[in-house]
Amino acid sequence: MAKEKVFNESIDREKVLERLKKEKKERSRLIDLSGDKRGDSYFIVYHLERENGEIFNLEVELKDKKAERAISIFENADLYERECREMYGLEFGEEMKNLFLPSGAKEPTVEKLREVIEGGESNA
Repeated sequence: MAKEKVFNESIDREKVLERLKKEKKERSRLIDLSGDKRGDSYFIVYHLERENGEIFNLEVELKDKKAERAISIFENADLYERECREMYGLEFGEEMKNLFLPSGAKEPTVEKLREVIEGGESNA
């Protein structure tokens, strides 16, 4: 079995949509999109699979929690972006329907969970 090649690249938020369009034109597909928080910074990583089987991770640092919507390029980005909004409170510039949280829930789930874990709070 051939060893899978994985490539990582960081890109500015202002350039990410153009880069995603280029990857789509070259027949890459979006296989996942994940959010992360490191220190005071938030990140989105677009996980793409290229036609030759290579995995390409495109990381964007979000200094203000504002992200670009990639749905016009990859339709499946909608679900991933909604999940990142609910989990990390990332903003995608438009109102989006919740996937997991009840309607009207605004507090990011990961932040609340982190507080519970670090603060030792319990709902019991």
